[in-house]
Amino acid sequence: MQEPLRAVTGFGELLAKNIEETDNEKAKDHLRRIIAASKRMQTLIVPNQEQPGYETGNPLLHG
Repeated sequence: MQEPLRAVTGFGELLAKNIEETDNEKAKDHLRRIIAASKRMQTLIVPNQEQPGYETGNPLLHG
């Protein structure tokens, strides 16, 4: 689950670097949002990986 987010973040950062010199503020804003959202999503995924059963997709329920 983390790898696709890393790919999105990396690609977004690469695109952002390539358009630094342009005046297209709308594109820059979109890329900032994409990068921020993917990083935010990674922070949500990491704690869930510590839950029992994460690897199998079958979390154990504790009651």
